[in-house]
Amino acid sequence: MTRSAAPVATQVLRSPPPSDSAVKQILLTLNEKENFIIEDLDDHHVVIKADEEYRVRRELEAELEKNTYSLE
Repeated sequence: MTRSAAPVATQVLRSPPPSDSAVKQILLTLNEKENFIIEDLDDHHVVIKADEEYRVRRELEAELEKNTYSLE
């Protein structure tokens, strides 16, 4: 008898505006370090492991902050 793997909880992340393609590229780059993307759905959506959502959002925010310019 063969046992199937336990189902993995998933979360669909939508790249936030303003530049969906840039955010998606950041997510793909982050995924190279720690594999969290389960499926690349389209230009704006990826399915990730649900237990990685908080960490991925934090890392994405940190990367976006690095690329934000202040007028001050």
